[in-house]
Order: sequence, then C-alpha cells, then structure tokens
Amino acid sequence: MRLICQTVYRLALALGVVLLVCMTAVVCLNIVSRYCFGYSFSWSEEAARYMMVWMTLIGAAMAIRKWSHFRLEFVEHKVSGRTRLVLRRIALIVALAIGLLLVWQGLVWLPLTNHQLATALQLPMSWFYAALPVGGTLIVLFSFEGLLDGLGHQTLRCSLERPSSSPSSH
Repeated sequence: MRLICQTVYRLALALGVVLLVCMTAVVCLNIVSRYCFGYSFSWSEEAARYMMVWMTLIGAAMAIRKWSHFRLEFVEHKVSGRTRLVLRRIALIVALAIGLLLVWQGLVWLPLTNHQLATALQLPMSWFYAALPVGGTLIVLFSFEGLLDGLGHQTLRCSLERPSSSPSSH
C-alpha cells in the first residue's frame, strides 16, 4: 500500500508542478500581451482558474499525506500522546469522509456537465469537474493510508512527540 501511495504521490506532485508552471506561463503571457501589444487572450483567465482548481484539490490530498493541513497545534501540545493519536485518527476519518463526498458529488456532476462547454476554452466542463472525483480519490487514498499505517509516516511520528523531546529522537 505504501509503495502505491508513494507512486501516486509522486505523480500528483509532478502533475501539480506542471499545472503550476502552465498556469504561471499563461498568466505571464497574458500580462505581456496585454501591456506590450494591447491584446488580451480571451481564454487565459479561464484556463488559469481551472488549473488553480485542479492544483488546489491535488494539493489538498498531498497535504493529507504529509500531515500539513491546518490544525490546532496548541491543543495537540496540551494533551497526552494517546489523546493526540485519537485526535489525528478522527481528523483522518473526517478527511476520508470529505474525500468520499468529493468523489460522489464529482461523479454526479460529470455527466451533467459533459455537454456544457467552457465559455472561452470551448472544452467540455466535465474536464474541469473531473478535478472533484480525482482530488477526492487522492484524499481517500492518503487518508486510508494514514489510518492503515496507524499514523506511521515519519513526519507524523515526529510530530506525535512532545515539543520538549530531545532533537536526537527526531
């Protein structure tokens, strides 16, 4: 399971980097075109927006695997290790439920949006709505991995220790 998740994580990271580079290039191209040539591409803002949606959902899933989502650390530092572990499992279960919701609703919306075209890009809107089930699947996968591992990721193991623990234990 870990090897599968690691491979999927690397693919998600590569896709996220490609989307970031493409989005930056599209926005920069439009800025240069607008200010140097007085022409703005009609599709650039729409393309950047949809790339941002895909990046956000992929990044949210990646953050679950690395345990880098927003959390109340001050509460974590006040509770025992066992309570901290229970809180983290609850967080992973909530993330799993949200991922399942994204998959379910994404699959509901895909057929409804397949015949609609994006205004400027003239591509089926289902291509953009596909970010929901894809991102949701990644969230489910990484949440499930965290639950199966018993929060065994190295980054999670380190953060389970109290802040006052010695640096050599990290």
